[in-house]
Amino acid sequence: EYSEFNYRTIQNESGYIWSLQWSSENGEVYVRINQDGEILSYSENSYTNDDGQWAKITCDEAKQMAQDFAKKVDPKLFENLVFVSQRGNGRNVGFEFAESKNGIKLYNRGASVYIDRVSKKVRSYSSDGISKKDAQSAEKVISYEDAVKALNEKIGSELVYKKKYDYKDKKIT
Repeated sequence: EYSEFNYRTIQNESGYIWSLQWSSENGEVYVRINQDGEILSYSENSYTNDDGQWAKITCDEAKQMAQDFAKKVDPKLFENLVFVSQRGNGRNVGFEFAESKNGIKLYNRGASVYIDRVSKKVRSYSSDGISKKDAQSAEKVISYEDAVKALNEKIGSELVYKKKYDYKDKKIT
């Protein structure tokens, strides 16, 4: 179905990343893979619009598709993912997942999947390749109250009320 293939390799602080692209006159598929073989991102773009206008699956069915896709792409990653939020409810609906360690959601470590509810296809997937990374230990986490106390003791703060800034005299009155 795709007639052309292109790729490029980049190196960053994490290692090598391969960007792969398959394309044709009807669309294209992009995939990014890291040196550990983890799929970091996937997207499919179709240049044809012959699927109709009406959603053929519900948002709940799309969410299940998103979970199934994430599990298929990286089963180890999916073991620790929990649903966080849904974005949109039209043709394309996205689902955000976060890694959970010891009951704590790590919002900066997760995955997102977008589903086209008309074509019933995964349109995009992205993760930060977290399945082989270790989260920082929660042993040194302090409570909110302890954080406020430490802030006031070590840095200090002063409550000040300011009424108005006089732009002409450049002073607060």
